[in-house]
Amino acid sequence: MNGTDATRAGARGGGGWGWTPQIAWVALTMLLSLRGLYSMLPIASDASLPPAVTAYLQAGIAVAVVNLLWGGWVMLAARSRSRALRRGFLGWQSFNLVAIAASVGFATLYGNFVTTAAGLILPGVEFVVGIALIVHALRLPDTTAPDDAAPSPPAATRPASTAGTVLGALLGGVAGAVLGGIVGFPFGAFLAERLGISCFEGGCGYFAAAVGLLLVLAGFVAGIVAAMKRIRRAGTGSAT
Repeated sequence: MNGTDATRAGARGGGGWGWTPQIAWVALTMLLSLRGLYSMLPIASDASLPPAVTAYLQAGIAVAVVNLLWGGWVMLAARSRSRALRRGFLGWQSFNLVAIAASVGFATLYGNFVTTAAGLILPGVEFVVGIALIVHALRLPDTTAPDDAAPSPPAATRPASTAGTVLGALLGGVAGAVLGGIVGFPFGAFLAERLGISCFEGGCGYFAAAVGLLLVLAGFVAGIVAAMKRIRRAGTGSAT
């Protein structure tokens, strides 16, 4: 392998799978965070809950929001092949490991929660996968920005593969869904307050969650459309 080939391999993140498992894990965690917001928002404002349970739910909402924002930044860093990708992913995953440990520890020690062995399986899997991905990320070379890559002679371009197109569309859809959720859930809560929707039995929370999910779906579709347009423009530009 000559110097140019080595530089290209570094720009892709090394041999094998490269950074693909980490980015796929970030996308999956972001989707689970959106699901968590949907399930926690309607009941987090229930005044009949014990204060500790309310604090637990509010902390879960905060963790989900941080996950969405930080995870979105990691995905943008991967998209631009920024050198900050490694640092961003390691910080994001470490934050999640701490959040998982704190959540399990609080639920186990606090009397209002019933902790079973089955309920510990998913957090345990998330923790083990997170550790494995951190170890894998530490062994990967830093990504290289396109401008820093060694110049290579022009070559015949090929259209994007089906797998690359699907992955690009999926990443665009996830990014759009995240932006839709960030805007939609607060907007739904604002609308519920302005329209005077009663919070009896969580009515206002369900309304806010419904508005948020509608914008999540709209953002997902818009993100896929935008990503497909970008992929087509990139293919057209490279062919000329």
